[in-house]
Amino acid sequence: MNEPFALEHPLPEAQGNAENEHFPTPLPLAAAIYQAVLDLHWVRSSLGPFCILEPGCGDGAPFLDAARVSPGCARCGVDIRDVADMGTGVKVFGNVDYLGTIPFPGPFDLVITNPPFSLAQEFVERSMQLVHPFGLVAMLLQTGIEASKKRIEFWEQHPFLVKFNIVPRPRFIEGGDMREYAAYVWPGPGLAASLRQLGRAWSEVRTLKWR
Repeated sequence: MNEPFALEHPLPEAQGNAENEHFPTPLPLAAAIYQAVLDLHWVRSSLGPFCILEPGCGDGAPFLDAARVSPGCARCGVDIRDVADMGTGVKVFGNVDYLGTIPFPGPFDLVITNPPFSLAQEFVERSMQLVHPFGLVAMLLQTGIEASKKRIEFWEQHPFLVKFNIVPRPRFIEGGDMREYAAYVWPGPGLAASLRQLGRAWSEVRTLKWR
């Protein structure tokens, strides 16, 4: 059982706005998702050094904040908006289009974020280009993304390894949000090939209780 830990840069749970689809992830939720993904990734994360990228990090970079429980890991973030410096141990760059050129060469052991919903597929595909062959990509998404006809080919080409249904529903807007959310996890290409050789089951669904 993992011990609870304090979080830096606390944010209210619901303070989203429509500009650039900026809806900050509640820090306790980011921490729960990060720990769940880290538990999947324990072999690689234990080898060190471990490099994490949070695209669309925003001010506070909640997943990078959660990752401070991993001593010695390199934490990097980019956002299309201007973002505040997070101090020693974290490199964040604002005014950067993640779908274009970013100021980090990669590859990254873990790419993790809550992307703009309208660009969710593009963020996953871009992340698959930047992740280490044996790394993981993790995205907090509305589950409705699975029901889109235009994404049928995407899901056939990129089946998730694990899906964590988020309980209870997080609120990203004032007044409530009845949409369902889940953290989807994809393996890098090398890890995917190894898992297939081992006969590892795909598209596993779990429940993640974050509070």
